[in-house]
Amino acid sequence: MNDRGSASVVALGWIAVLVLGAGVFSEVAGHVLTAHRLQGAVDRAALAAADVLIGVVPGLPCDSARQILRHEQFSLDSCELEESRARVTGTVHRRGIRHSAHAHAGVANGGQK
Repeated sequence: MNDRGSASVVALGWIAVLVLGAGVFSEVAGHVLTAHRLQGAVDRAALAAADVLIGVVPGLPCDSARQILRHEQFSLDSCELEESRARVTGTVHRRGIRHSAHAHAGVANGGQK
């Protein structure tokens, strides 16, 4: 049996596996990064909405949240206001996968001690 040249075939196979693995890793890392960026943006949007809601900043709470998310190329999915708290949900689609994040912010006990 002649095994001449088999090392080249094995090496090419390993190279193909490594390239495919790097591509999969890169795609997964991109989705993780997108989810992380979205959560940070939704957190900031909820804080901004709560600031407007309690009168620290002028404007409309949900408009402030929408502007923050839009600035980072995400979408405002929902914005719910109650007393001195805001609940915000943001979404983004990346390569056919929908990422969603939720956050709420506000003053505990209506700001009273």
